[in-house]
Order: sequence, then structure tokens, then C-alpha cells
Amino acid sequence: MRFTPDSKFRKRNTKYRSNQIPIIGILIFISLYIYSASLYPGGSQADTNSPGFDWFHNYWCNLLNPQAMNGMPNPARPYAIFAMLILCLSLAFFFNSFTQNYPINKNWDVTINVSGIVSMLCAVLIFSDWHDRMTSVSSAFGLVVLIGIFVGLYRHNKKKHIWTGLFSAILLAINNYIYYSGNYLYYLPFLQKITFAVVLVWIYCLNTEHNFKTHLTEINACPAPRHCKNLPAGQYCNTPNLLTHVAYSFCCHTAAARPDPPDGFCQSV
Repeated sequence: MRFTPDSKFRKRNTKYRSNQIPIIGILIFISLYIYSASLYPGGSQADTNSPGFDWFHNYWCNLLNPQAMNGMPNPARPYAIFAMLILCLSLAFFFNSFTQNYPINKNWDVTINVSGIVSMLCAVLIFSDWHDRMTSVSSAFGLVVLIGIFVGLYRHNKKKHIWTGLFSAILLAINNYIYYSGNYLYYLPFLQKITFAVVLVWIYCLNTEHNFKTHLTEINACPAPRHCKNLPAGQYCNTPNLLTHVAYSFCCHTAAARPDPPDGFCQSV
């Protein structure tokens, strides 16, 4: 006789994997961003004849334009558009995951999900001729999402993430002020990149902390498998890290290992 994971465990494991989508998407976006920047022909708001992508003076949107600011065709555009699509899908998925991991109430959860989807749909279209309009709509719905996230963090007593989130919100507010007022535009491209980094790190930490705590709870409650990967009994439970969790999640536990597996984890086959 052997024991295999039942539907409850599979559901938890599937939720864990799905919660990794925003993190994977963010990493893909960063990789594509860097690659797109390496393809950009040149030109910036400070100097239209400058070579390549200037990390201080070029905007992210410059990579999305058909033509570089020096007048040459922009080969970075398709990769930048794909990167934007990946990022927006990842963030929309994060908003959905947030309402599951930090639920508030039905109205707020729906508001966060719907506003997040609308905001990301508009953000994807900033490469089009509707750039300014899509930026405004995306920012407005993004503000609703941000407020909802703060409400969720407050309800779940996540003070550390509230403070780091406030720093992200202040950076976003400064970006919008400069963009719409036209003041200090010289500094906006570099500030945009700093804001990108801070917000994405905040989202990464939010997503990762919840997943780690959920997994740690499951690992500490695991049975002591004797025959998985030839490790001694109890090693998985005593070593709560990602490697042993993966092994614990996918190996089959025999009746000899633990005749009475925890409720909801195994079923007899």
C-alpha cells in the first residue's frame, strides 16, 4: 500500500505554483527590459543624437515607439511591447492573488480585481497613439487598486508592507506630478526607473512572504517519509526550505513510513 497526495493537498500545491506567476513575470519583464534597452538605437530627451539607451535620460516608453528619438527604426519595440504585456498580465494575476491571500470583503475584493484588470489593459496600450489617455486611465484605476491593497494590509496587520507601500505610493505620486505638471521633466526618466524598481520589489516581497509562511506551515506538519529520496525519517520536517519542500510535495509516502498520515494530506490507493 502507498499514500499519494489527495485533492486538498493538490489544491494547496496548485495555489502555491499559481502564486509564483507574478514573480516569474516580473523577472521575465526585467530581462526583456534590459535586452530591449540594448537594442535601442539612440536619442533621448536630453540629446537626440546620443548613442544607445541612456538610463538617466530615456523613458521606458521610448523603447515602445516605432522610431527612436534619433530618427532611426527602433528594433527594441516588439520586445518592449512583449515585456509590457508580460508585466501587465503578471500584475493582474498578483491583484487576484492578493484578494485571495489577504481578503477584505466581497465588495473590496471585486473592486481590486476589476480595477486591476482595467488598469493593466490600459497600461498595455501605452505603446499606441492613445498613450496619454491610456496613461491617465491606467493611473486612475491603479490608484483604486493601491487603496484597496492598503486596506487589505491594514486589515491583516501587515505594518511593514504598509510603510514600504507608502514609500512606493509617494514615488508614484511624484512621477504623476512631474508628468502632468511638466516641472522637473529632466529628472523624470531616471525617477521612473527608481519607481519601477521599488514598486516591483514591494510586490515581490508581498507575494513571497505569504507563500513562504504558507509553505512553512505545511512542511512543519508533514509526515516523516522514510523512502523519499533515501532521506532519513523526519528530515523534511526538520529542514523547512524550498528544496526539501519540493521533494516533500512530489514524493509518494509508503505505509511503512507513516501508517496514519495527517487528515487532508494522503489517501490510500
